[in-house]
Amino acid sequence: MGMNFFKERFGIAKIRLTPHEKIELQEELIKLDQKRIEFVSFVCFFISCFYLILDFFIFNDEHQSYYVFLDLMLLIVSLLVLTNVVANQVKLPTVFAFFKRNTVFIYPAFMLVWASGILVLKPDSLLNVITYFLTIFLLTFAIVTPLKRYLFYFGLVFVEFVILSFQLSTPIFSETFVLLSIGAFVSLPFFSTFASIRENMVASNMKLNKSNRSLESEVTKRVFELKQTNENLEYEIVQRKMVEIKLRDALKIAEESNKLKSEFLANISHEIRTPLNSIIGFSEMITEDSVSESRKKQYHELISSNTLYLLSIIDDIFDASLVHTNQIEAMNKPFNVNQFINFICYEASGFEAKHSKTNLKFTVRKLSNENLALVSDEYYLKKAIVRLLDNAYKFTSEGTINFGVIMRKGKLAFFVKDTGIGLYEKDFSRIFEPFVQGDGSFTRGYGGSGLGLTIVSGIVKALGCEFTFKTKPNKGSTFYLIFDKSLIVE
Repeated sequence: MGMNFFKERFGIAKIRLTPHEKIELQEELIKLDQKRIEFVSFVCFFISCFYLILDFFIFNDEHQSYYVFLDLMLLIVSLLVLTNVVANQVKLPTVFAFFKRNTVFIYPAFMLVWASGILVLKPDSLLNVITYFLTIFLLTFAIVTPLKRYLFYFGLVFVEFVILSFQLSTPIFSETFVLLSIGAFVSLPFFSTFASIRENMVASNMKLNKSNRSLESEVTKRVFELKQTNENLEYEIVQRKMVEIKLRDALKIAEESNKLKSEFLANISHEIRTPLNSIIGFSEMITEDSVSESRKKQYHELISSNTLYLLSIIDDIFDASLVHTNQIEAMNKPFNVNQFINFICYEASGFEAKHSKTNLKFTVRKLSNENLALVSDEYYLKKAIVRLLDNAYKFTSEGTINFGVIMRKGKLAFFVKDTGIGLYEKDFSRIFEPFVQGDGSFTRGYGGSGLGLTIVSGIVKALGCEFTFKTKPNKGSTFYLIFDKSLIVE
């Protein structure tokens, strides 16, 4: 509380700004500093010329070469700043573009190094002391420099001091060191205070200008709205008609969604009742004494297959609910790709019996690199591929089903290819919706909940991989799950 009172009392309390306003403030401060540096460089150009004249015609001691070097350095840097200013004014190509972009950082460093160098050469000279402290005054009160950069400048000063001390064979801990330290430490509180005051002044002007622009814009807007009131009546009528059309479209979509859900409920009840009836019927028959052992074994197989089918339907409903509520969370870790292919083949081995498709040829393609691994969620990836294989068996009457993995342009792609019924282009956008298959009714000749591709799409989204497909009606489909090369471990 006391600190806030102190800051408000001395005008250094930070004005609250949005992130965008903070960026604008920094840009505005840089522009202001650029203009101040241009003015300071103009003054320093003449000061360095004056000092060079003194170096050659008046000062003639053992440090003359150092003075000439430092004054000449300041003259050249000031001339570069002024040259860029002139080039901008007459729209000529700017020389030393890098120097121009970093003038706010480079020029104050040169000024401080120049002033401190002069002080180190002759600390008992009143002119040198005044020059050093005047330069610190300019940096403190005229230019907004971040604190880290300000400390970096004085780091350069002390490095220069040590180098010159060795060159001139003077002690480090001397009067010069005291003067440099006084300039550094005394300026810090003033630097921080005046930097905050300047930032607050610029921020206040920005907010004031923004408020003025907002007010002007609001006044203009209100006047325009008053002028357009009569014209807007006709526009409002058109808008109402458009809203009515959108409402009708929304109602149509809602009705279609309800129809899909009703169809799904009818379909799923049919899909659940069928295996349940078989399970119950064959369970009762298997207990009869008159049934032979071979028949009992056959009934066992039928009960098992129907139980697995019923379980897959329930699994589909459960996974669809996870997808619908975005509750699938991938747990990524590396696993061997070829071993994963073997697990999938084992899982898919029951699809022949499940769909009674013993006439289909199933082929597998693995990687030549037995050690290659993929970073992903093995459990959910297996779920997605198994559903694609289940669909392939379901919608393929004859031919082949190919499954495997390939490398494409450095990426890893799992694929499931079949020679089944394929899809028409009009159904491309519908097949990923819940409860939808290419046909529209459960009498279409294919079982299932219609949730397979919906679940696969949700899993793929959670895994962060690419999901594409190619298909032609009555010629089959190929589905790809593509992983970026950053997830591949050699």
